[in-house]
Amino acid sequence: MKGAAPRMKALKEVAGEHGVTHMAAICAICKAQFSKVLPKYGFDMEGIVSVHQMVSNAIVLTGSTQEEEWNKKAGQG
Repeated sequence: MKGAAPRMKALKEVAGEHGVTHMAAICAICKAQFSKVLPKYGFDMEGIVSVHQMVSNAIVLTGSTQEEEWNKKAGQG
């Protein structure tokens, strides 16, 4: 808990000043640890995501359902 305090203070600060809603963790261990700490600082447990998760969510493969949905939203399909 002590090790998380500086990071939680920084997250609270940027959340208040810039509207940050999530924190990215580089590894699964960090994600697991912070998901337990976040509620103690007033954040939702889902407020931490892994970098791998963000990258995989951003990838849209040609011919995928996500590409079709993206094209519909963009008015191309």
